[in-house]
Amino acid sequence: MIMALKRWQGSRPDQRFLILPLQVFLSGSGGMISKRVEYFITEEAVKVTHHNETIESLNQLLQGEYMAVESFNNFISRLEDEKAKQVFKDVQKHHRDNIEKLAGYIQEIGGRPQENLGLKGTMGEVKVNMDLGPDASTREIIEKAIEGETKGVNMAEKVLRGELDERSRDIAGEILHQDRNSIKKLRSLQ
Repeated sequence: MIMALKRWQGSRPDQRFLILPLQVFLSGSGGMISKRVEYFITEEAVKVTHHNETIESLNQLLQGEYMAVESFNNFISRLEDEKAKQVFKDVQKHHRDNIEKLAGYIQEIGGRPQENLGLKGTMGEVKVNMDLGPDASTREIIEKAIEGETKGVNMAEKVLRGELDERSRDIAGEILHQDRNSIKKLRSLQ
């Protein structure tokens, strides 16, 4: 069981630290043994950890945006209906704009955007192709696109539930809003 007391101590700001009591239970032949261990974490270490977690969360969103662009390339190439194709291109443009915004901000705060989808992207593309098959109808493509956008909404909501700075929260909120609007646009084609 881990118990954290968020209590900063120290007489000077550069001496502040956080005490995190940690209960450790060891089982032995005589039953449970309890030992109290205190870890001291500097305020700076907490800030660095929070900063790295923010960059990691933003990179998760960025990866989702890249996957969306690739999926929409696939969808657009399969569509014959020009009206549907235009809506898909508009949705894809929003994802491209999100990539630019996220990558730029990650760099601005000192992080490195993860722009290579690697195996995750390849597997995602294979799954979309298998699910749709070679002769997918416009309706099936729209449904698959809505499913993907819904996953994007869920990812943005998950990131927003995390600990983010104000600007990161604003960017994730904008992406969430755009993804929800994209779902509405796609549903209007059904």
